[in-house]
Amino acid sequence: MSISYQSKDDKVLSIALKVQELVVRKKDPVVSVSGLNVTVNVGEAVEGSVAGEAKPVVIHCDDSIGLSLVASSGITVSGSSITAALSNAMADEDALIVRYVVKE
Repeated sequence: MSISYQSKDDKVLSIALKVQELVVRKKDPVVSVSGLNVTVNVGEAVEGSVAGEAKPVVIHCDDSIGLSLVASSGITVSGSSITAALSNAMADEDALIVRYVVKE
């Protein structure tokens, strides 16, 4: 029995394996918060996101209002750090879902 599905198509599998996903909270050691800006240091140089996008995908799971996709214009990448400009401050109960691809 498999614990997860893996595509039998090598082309699809190679793309799927590139995409990394982190779910982080404010208290996690890789997260730093300054006002509305939240920076996540993933420890590896970031190339972009899924499907060749130039920037990672960031979703703010706001405990008080629900899910909010951070606009690509509000996301910056510097080396291994991904910074997202949120529309609401990140509370202790909130989480960020970050999808990215590391440089090969």
